[in-house]
Order: sequence, then C-alpha cells, then structure tokens
Amino acid sequence: MQNQWNPQHQQVDLEMRIVGEQLEQASVFLSAWIFSVIISNIWGFLKCIQIILGTLYLQECPYQPHLPLFLIMTGGLDLLINFLYNSQRPSHRQDPFIFPVDFRSSALRLFQVCWFIAGNMTVFSMSTPSSTPGDPQYCDRKLYLFSIFTIIATYIFTTLLLMGFCILNWARLNFSRLAFRANRQWRYEQHWRGAA
Repeated sequence: MQNQWNPQHQQVDLEMRIVGEQLEQASVFLSAWIFSVIISNIWGFLKCIQIILGTLYLQECPYQPHLPLFLIMTGGLDLLINFLYNSQRPSHRQDPFIFPVDFRSSALRLFQVCWFIAGNMTVFSMSTPSSTPGDPQYCDRKLYLFSIFTIIATYIFTTLLLMGFCILNWARLNFSRLAFRANRQWRYEQHWRGAA
C-alpha cells in the first residue's frame, strides 16, 4: 500500500519544485534591482560632484581650460537626460523592461557619448600637468585626478550596468520559462484527468 502511486503527491511535489524555482528567480531579480538602485544613487551623487568641482575650479587649469567644462557638461547632461526620462515616463507601465524612445533623450545621449569621447581625448592627451600655480602647464591636481577618476568610473559603471541588464533579462527569461512549464504541466494533467 505504501508504494501505491498517488497523483496528488506528484502534483504537490511538482508545485513545490516550481515555487522553489520561482523564489530563486525572484531573489535574483530583486537583488539585481537593489544593486541597480544603489549604483544609480551613487552615480547621481558623482554627477553632482562633477558639476560642483568643475564650477569651483573653472579657472584653475590654464594648461587645459576645457577640463572643468568637461566635468560640468558631463554631470549636467546626465542629470538632464535622467530628468527628461523620469518626467516623461508613465508611472503605471505594464512592462518595466520596455523603455520609451524619445528623440530629445536619444539626441542628448548621442551628444553625451561624443562629449565623453572628446573628454577622454582631452584628459588622456595631457602629459602630467604641473601643480605649481603660475606654471604654463599648471592644472589643479584635484581637478585633474577627479577627471581621470570620472572617466574610469564611467567605464566601470557602464560595465556594471550592462551586467545588471543581462542578469535581469536572464532572470526574466527563466521566470517566464518556468511559468510556461508549469502551465504546460497543468494542462497535460487536466487533459489526462478529463480522459479518465
């Protein structure tokens, strides 16, 4: 009697396995979302510091006068693009993975990429500037080092953003696959119960 096949036990086992897999996928999705929120807040703070340092040291780099402007424009463009995106986004979207395409934001993003490339060339084409005021190759050390830090942080942030995007899409794909599998199993069982 103990070894008798019981379809209810099999159904409960299947449901428990599906729930376990769904919880695993949800935890991956939630941790990736929390990670992206933390990184986004740190990134916004960095953009504000870029604007402040670029403004404070606007006249402190005669060797490369475009360096403070690079910081101000980089920080300002990113904050402006994020503001435009968040002000036009509906709060009750059906799918959080679909991003609306806006011509202004796209044009600003393209300009931002070009500006970033020009900033890379500006910062990395400089030989190490002098820290002595009055020298023709003078550039404030904090401004110069922060510009290098900003560029490296941008590369790191972009890499982390792409990794987070891949993880979220992987979790989304696996979650939908699990739901499809559970639905298919349920339909199969309903078909055979009806035939019996």
